[in-house]
Amino acid sequence: MHSALVSNQVAIVKQLMNDEKLDLNKFLSERQLVALYVKMPSSSLYRFDTNNIFHAMYKALVFNTNDINRRVKLKYVRLIIKSMMLGGNKVLYQNKKYDNNTIETHLFTWAVLMNRQEMATLFWERIKNGNIATALFGGNPERTGTICWGQIYAGFGRELLLEDMARSVLDIYYIHDPEGAELSIARKLPDWNNATCLSIANAGWHMKFMEHESCQIRLQKAWTGHLHIETTWQWIQFCIALLMPFMCAGMTFSMEMEQGETCIRSIGKLWLICVSPFKMIGFFMSPVTKFGYNCISYIILLGLFTWFVLTDLRPATDPNSPSTKECVVIFWVGTLIVEELRQVKVQAPHSVKKKRFLWFSDNWNRFDAVMYLWFIIVIILRYSLPVDQFATARMCYCISLLTFYIRSLQCFIINKQIGPKIIMIFKMMKDLFYFVMIIAVFAMSFGVAIEAILYPNMEPDIRIIFKSLYKPYWQLYGELFLEEIEGLVDNDTCHEDPRYLNQCPSVEGHRWVAPVLTAIYMLISSILLINLLIAVFSYTIDSVQEMSATVWRFYRYEIISEYVDRPTFAPPLIIINHIWRILGYLCCKCIDDDDDLKNEKDIQMFCGTSLRLKIKQEEHDSLNEMEMSSTKKYLESKKQKDHSSNAYHRNIDERLNNIEKMLRNIAERIQD
Repeated sequence: MHSALVSNQVAIVKQLMNDEKLDLNKFLSERQLVALYVKMPSSSLYRFDTNNIFHAMYKALVFNTNDINRRVKLKYVRLIIKSMMLGGNKVLYQNKKYDNNTIETHLFTWAVLMNRQEMATLFWERIKNGNIATALFGGNPERTGTICWGQIYAGFGRELLLEDMARSVLDIYYIHDPEGAELSIARKLPDWNNATCLSIANAGWHMKFMEHESCQIRLQKAWTGHLHIETTWQWIQFCIALLMPFMCAGMTFSMEMEQGETCIRSIGKLWLICVSPFKMIGFFMSPVTKFGYNCISYIILLGLFTWFVLTDLRPATDPNSPSTKECVVIFWVGTLIVEELRQVKVQAPHSVKKKRFLWFSDNWNRFDAVMYLWFIIVIILRYSLPVDQFATARMCYCISLLTFYIRSLQCFIINKQIGPKIIMIFKMMKDLFYFVMIIAVFAMSFGVAIEAILYPNMEPDIRIIFKSLYKPYWQLYGELFLEEIEGLVDNDTCHEDPRYLNQCPSVEGHRWVAPVLTAIYMLISSILLINLLIAVFSYTIDSVQEMSATVWRFYRYEIISEYVDRPTFAPPLIIINHIWRILGYLCCKCIDDDDDLKNEKDIQMFCGTSLRLKIKQEEHDSLNEMEMSSTKKYLESKKQKDHSSNAYHRNIDERLNNIEKMLRNIAERIQD
């Protein structure tokens, strides 16, 4: 058995497991399990070579000769799993304990870490609890960890056995019990450190699983909360209610919110609408409402930021400086920074380092870090630079405003039409980066050559390098500089032009060389390379058009889960929520960070559908039974398909043999 496992002989392992003489409980001792990890050749663990954290842990597991304690070695396995799942790991080897009652789970985990999906599938079929979550854990191990758009698209088409099996089990579950399937993927799993199937799928980048109808329905319910927003008219009502909250009385709520009453009184031509407090609280605590107010808040922030940068940005020594608008913007951005710090604090891992790693794994969060850091630097420069250098602070302020405008793109990602297009832009930016590297080679080579011909023996100056790239870059957009290249510049005035660095172009004796080099460069860059870039963009759009919607559905989880846990008020009023939370923490010090300082019942009552449900043990058992029943039905259907497929192939073989015999008989008759 040990040799078959190490050599990845799936058929032999399956035959031995079906043999009643083999007792897995006796075979897989703690010593044997550690031996499977240690004796495995490192060449089979190719996925660890792509991640320094996993590779370092693997070396500590295998090559740490000083650590002779087997249970300590199993601790390294637990750390690897924990790093893979970003804190939502299965409770294995906790406190360095070895549980002999979960043999299939131990072997399944070993097969997953060895990246042997067929072997892992064999052990998964024998696990009796949490089949969907377990399959998601092992479905795509080498893409577990930080999210990168290039890696997502690169590995999109790969066949993933366990992920497909998890999706198939969920299909059967959803057909027989839609509500139970939605509840099962959103419940907290004690065996997985209170993670959910949705969070495990998100950590493992299981886009096809997240695209499932039950996942999307659950996300949509969590997004709208107790609000029923499906038709165009309902969305119009919602937009009106954002501007006039009392109008939410005319919207459709769930049955739980209908406990309050809405009374409409007519006094002449004036209509007074008295909204139930239940509906009002449900409206404001819905994630879609939080998102709407945060978008409105961000637009107002951009307007104030733009207005004072254009009209009222003066040195600190001037009277009435800084202006009221600038102070409001600084305070506003400060509340945004505090909110980002809160999001880091409430991440699932308990370690500060892992919280920071998880937060930085998102591309938008990395952009936020750069944007806010740059804004802080701008504020420091604005009050530290002297008056004669205030133009530098103004320039930095303008760049900061630019980053805030780019950041507003995230508001559009949730939209079904615009979101996939923004995801395409991320992919095309990678192609553009490689194109810039290629064009830089030609621009530098031709630019330096032409510059040396036009301006021989220039005075040493760092600006020469930028001047050599100036003309080739702008020539890509049609600015040819033909007068300068052909030597037609007026020598009497060129010394006064700062573009020429106090030296006029000289083309005596070789007037034709610079124009010819320019023509060759334009032929390569404008005709060849630009059209190549257009062709690459067209190919990229065609290749990701089909998968962009899938990637967008996967990315929705990040946005929705963020706004489910986000405070009710939008910036800058969000500071009220932060002060309230701090006071509550100081008063009772019994707040659970995992629930984001909120009571679970309050979340489900006023926010509607939660993405992390805490249910009773009886409900857990009922859902596990239904999940196991769906797994058995899937395995039975799989066996039937395999049997029918084998029968079909046998039938084909028999027909081919009959045809072969007929041909031989015909050949013998012809010879006779």
